[in-house]
Amino acid sequence: VTIDFQDQDNPEVRQIYLDLAEQHYTLLVVDTRGNHANLTLEYAAIPREMRCIARFFGKEQLRQVEEDQVLQAMPDLRKSCGDRSVLRALHFFAENRRVLEQAEAIQEGRFQDFLHLVRSSGRSSWELLQNISVPSEPKNQELALALSLTSRYIRKTGEGACRVHGGGFAGTILVFLPDSSVPDYVTAIEEVYGLGAVNTLGFRSAGAMMMV
Repeated sequence: VTIDFQDQDNPEVRQIYLDLAEQHYTLLVVDTRGNHANLTLEYAAIPREMRCIARFFGKEQLRQVEEDQVLQAMPDLRKSCGDRSVLRALHFFAENRRVLEQAEAIQEGRFQDFLHLVRSSGRSSWELLQNISVPSEPKNQELALALSLTSRYIRKTGEGACRVHGGGFAGTILVFLPDSSVPDYVTAIEEVYGLGAVNTLGFRSAGAMMMV
């Protein structure tokens, strides 16, 4: 599904059909087994910094601000909110556009375009949102290592996509791979992160259901 939270009391939810089996692809989640302890400040900084940009323009949410406003006010925004806030805001605008483009690509059967957008989203998370590693803990970069190893594997095979999954800083990455590439990938990654680190996921078109 896609979900638009502009109206928070009545979010817009739209179902999109995608069967990875038809594409001969598998969805994987890699548990990098990083520690989420002491990351509260890192998570809280993301919305706080984006709200700093919004409040510069007299708004409460960045969704209420236009990207061109940020670009035009960048010198003052850098002084008021800092460079990282500006970078994170630029990620926000680009990612909202990418979500719509991803949904369109899926609906139109352009699966490889969808994967390209997944890769672009992942790069933006790393470069602009900056939620892959914690600057104060340079020795612990489980997500960065997993993304780097997976990207190397994808470049070698020529197919697939990966990106951080969830809030970042620690935890999991999301991987799309051709079915034929999965066994070798699982072996390679679990040599680094341990048995059971790679989990195969599936999703069904029925959506959420109550089991009785």
